[in-house]
Amino acid sequence: MGNLVSNRKTSKFEVPKAEEIRDAGALPLDQLFLGQNGLFTMKEKGMEPDLLTFLQEDAWLQQSDEELLTIGFRQTADNPYLENHHYFEGYFHGQKENHPIQSLNPRDGQKMEKPAAPARIRAFIQATQEKNQNILAKLPGCFHENSPMGNLFASGNALCDLAIQIRYGTGIVQDHLNWHVDTFNSMVHMGVALQGVRTLHVRRVEDDGKITKHSKPQVPGDIYLSSPAAFKHAVGHETLQRNDRIVAIQCRVLMTVEDYANVHKEFTEEPTKKREALDNIAKLLKEEVFSVPTLEEVKLTLEKLESSE
Repeated sequence: MGNLVSNRKTSKFEVPKAEEIRDAGALPLDQLFLGQNGLFTMKEKGMEPDLLTFLQEDAWLQQSDEELLTIGFRQTADNPYLENHHYFEGYFHGQKENHPIQSLNPRDGQKMEKPAAPARIRAFIQATQEKNQNILAKLPGCFHENSPMGNLFASGNALCDLAIQIRYGTGIVQDHLNWHVDTFNSMVHMGVALQGVRTLHVRRVEDDGKITKHSKPQVPGDIYLSSPAAFKHAVGHETLQRNDRIVAIQCRVLMTVEDYANVHKEFTEEPTKKREALDNIAKLLKEEVFSVPTLEEVKLTLEKLESSE
């Protein structure tokens, strides 16, 4: 989940010493936990094998690194001190339209013409939205009236800001893990594993203020829904060759630079609003069912997208 705008570190507590952190295996699902900025829960599902294969066989995933750089990806570095670590990110939108839209660049916070994601990915996002209206339709109610952030959810922008991440080479483990808390666009966040194996690490705060760390591998087809704006987390992986590379999609709330400024003003002028919203979102996610579309549903959505172009 790594980029600058969506991973600004906060200073509510110091990084705990190693002996103050308790390792506790995988984070239990569908329970409420306290993070650095508020409550959160974790929901997980796995996509059906035929849907995973359908997404993996898309043309862009067959391209070389050099070819990826010509279709919207860029080479970047979250761990500049690691030699032979390869990291590419592509920023796309997951809305129905097959044309670029003005949006926030999550890496540098600047305006960008964000291209449409590959059609199969957009179809998957749109089908996922449709499948989870039981959650998405209730998200605006987690915010105060006329909340800029609540309005973004009401406008259907949830899960439509896509960062496609590709990693291989030297592993990211132990002291090289980049612990961070995401910013507002990850108040509701879906992570989708397409290729490779990575490990999601999560820190939660106990009632006595001590920190418990949970870790769980994410394998192809794994999907989680949570609020990384509420808790410290990091993503790591072992040393990998390119043919074992990690490909993951981070799905956040789509917003413009102006939207981000309005949300920032809302939550900095009244910080309790952010905490209340995160707590409300956690309670909503805990109680609702999270569903993954089938291959047939994604193909039907793809047909509708293609017929409207």
